[in-house]
Amino acid sequence: MVQRTGAGQYRQKAEKNTDRKIKKFDVQLTIIFVYKMTYTLWFTGLPASGKSTLALRLSAFLREHGKKMEVLDSDIVRPDFGELIGVDAHDREIITQCIAFTSSTLNKHGIISLAVAVVPKTRVREKNRRIIRNYVEIYCKCSLEAAERNDPKGLYKMARAGKIKNFTGLDEEYEAPASPEITLDTENETVDESTNKIIHYLKNNKYIC
Repeated sequence: MVQRTGAGQYRQKAEKNTDRKIKKFDVQLTIIFVYKMTYTLWFTGLPASGKSTLALRLSAFLREHGKKMEVLDSDIVRPDFGELIGVDAHDREIITQCIAFTSSTLNKHGIISLAVAVVPKTRVREKNRRIIRNYVEIYCKCSLEAAERNDPKGLYKMARAGKIKNFTGLDEEYEAPASPEITLDTENETVDESTNKIIHYLKNNKYIC
């Protein structure tokens, strides 16, 4: 026997279904909004090309504007692994992958990631793009001579003395990005000029208001 229901019960069921659809739609909109407003800025370039300096300067700007963000610098992340991770090409790729997955996770939770790592190989950077939904590649363009001249940690000197092996720019080629979202001429631009170029890009592409 089919149980008949009154018009009031039909209306109640319809309202519940409508509420569920609205809530589902709200969740979908929230996910889209979070993905659009969170992103990863990946600073790549030769060692001592200004990546860390620019990431820190930009992080200050984002914090001042109320953005949740984290800086993931390979030079800071690597020591956390102790002796498990070295500096050869394979181990550097592991560090890069860790930073990429961490950045993707941060983005999913509404946190902007500023990733700082040389990543000399094009194929590895392309892998980053596949892992990270909103990936903005920032190429810190700088000649080897200028990078070596401005090297604050003396890494090039140690590499030339044989204390660091497989050093990018000397022992290993850095494959310059073919089409990064942002190219900064860090050899000739001031820190303020380069930072403003990044901010201009983010505003033009609706990442920040």
